Amino acid sequence: MGVSISDDIIKRDLASISRGSIRIPLAIESASGSVLKNYEGKTYTDLTAGWNVTNAGWNNPTIISAVKKQFSKTAYCPNWCTNNERVELAEKLNGLLNDEYRTICCVTGSEAVEMALKVARRATGRFHVTGFENSYHGCTLGAMLAGGFKSLHDKDVPNNFHAHLPLPDNKKITENYGAEIKHAIKTGPPPAAVLMETIFTNPGILYSAPPFYRELYNTVKRVGGLFIADEVATGFGRAGKFFAFQNFDIQPDIIVLGKAITSGVMPLAAVLIKKELHTYVKGMGFHSTYAFTPASCSAAIANINYMQDKMLVERSESLGEECRKYLGRHLHNCKYVFEVRGKGLSIGIELVDSQKNVVEYGILNKMLFELMDEGVFVERSAYTSTILIMPPLNIPRKLLLEALDKIISKILNYNFDVTKA
Repeated sequence: MGVSISDDIIKRDLASISRGSIRIPLAIESASGSVLKNYEGKTYTDLTAGWNVTNAGWNNPTIISAVKKQFSKTAYCPNWCTNNERVELAEKLNGLLNDEYRTICCVTGSEAVEMALKVARRATGRFHVTGFENSYHGCTLGAMLAGGFKSLHDKDVPNNFHAHLPLPDNKKITENYGAEIKHAIKTGPPPAAVLMETIFTNPGILYSAPPFYRELYNTVKRVGGLFIADEVATGFGRAGKFFAFQNFDIQPDIIVLGKAITSGVMPLAAVLIKKELHTYVKGMGFHSTYAFTPASCSAAIANINYMQDKMLVERSESLGEECRKYLGRHLHNCKYVFEVRGKGLSIGIELVDSQKNVVEYGILNKMLFELMDEGVFVERSAYTSTILIMPPLNIPRKLLLEALDKIISKILNYNFDVTKA
C-alpha cells in the first residue's frame, strides 16, 4: 500500500517548512462547522476549534460572505488612512464593554501582547512584568518572556524584567495560595503590569475562584501596576461569557484579543485599553501594516454579529455546563480522572496515574491518536496531562455528546500506569 496523500503532504511540510513542532496530527483538506476532512476523505469531529479560533464554526458562510462583499470594494487600507469597517469594528469592540475602552489595531495575538506591554510600561514608567509559570502569551520576544515557559527564556534576549508566579493548580496549591501571590507582588520589583489569562488554557483549563481575582486585581492596583487580561484564547464566548474575565467580577486595564475574533476567516487581533491610557499610544511603535484591513474587519464584524444573533455565548455557557455534568457522571469513579473542570465550552479532563502524577506524554499522545482513528480530534495539555474540550460553540449537541462518549469509553478502558507507550 502506497503513502497516503495526507502523509505525503506532512512529509513535504517537514522537508520544506521550519516549524517549532514536528508533531502534525492532521493534514486538513476541508472543514465545515465542527467537522474536518483529510485528503483521504476521512472526517473528524473537531473538539479543538483550531485551538480556540473557529468559535463560530469552521468556514462560517456568513463571515465568508461578508469578506467577499468587502473584496469587491477594497481588501486593504493603509494604517495612516481609515475606512468605515475599521471604525465600525473598533466601535463594536469598545461597545462590548460599555465604551470604557479604546482599540489598538493588530494582526496577531503575539503582536497584541507586545502592544499591551508597551502601553503598561509607558503608563507606569516601569519595565518589570509579572506573569504566571507555564503560561503562554505568544512567540515574539516580549510575549515569550512575559509567558512562563522557562524554555523560552534567556535564549533570544535576557529575561531581566519578568517574574512568574505559580498557577492555580489544584494538585499543588495550598490554602494560602492567594495570600502567597499577593505577598509576591507586594514584595517583588514593582510591576508595570500583571499579565494573565484568567483561565489558563495551555496548562489545562486552570483557574481560581472570583475572590482570588478581585484580590489580585486590587493588589496590582495598590502597588501602582496595571492588570492585563490575555483573552486571545479565552475570548469571544469560549468561557461562557463574551470574555473570560467576566466570570470573575474584575475590569482589566488592558484586554488582549485575537484568535476567535474572526473565527479563523481572516488574520486580526486587537488590544482594548482603558480610555485614560490612550495618551500613551504614540509614534511608530504602534504602527502595523496589515492591522485592521477592511477585509479582516468585515470578518470580525460579521463574526460578532453572528455570535450575538445565534446567542453562541449563552449556548457556550449552558452546553458547557451540561457537558461537565455529563462527564462527571460517567467518570467520577475512574481512578485516573483527577478532575473535570471548566467554564463554558472550555473544559478540561485532568488525567493522572494511580499515584496522582502527570500521565507520561507518550501514553496520552497514543490515546489521542487512537481517538483520531475513531473520528474525534482532541488535544491535550502536557503540563497537567489534561484533555482539552474546546469545540466550535455552534457544534451540534448530538455530535458533541457522541464525541464525549468515545472519550469517556477510551478513558475508562485505558491503563495510565504504564511507563512506555
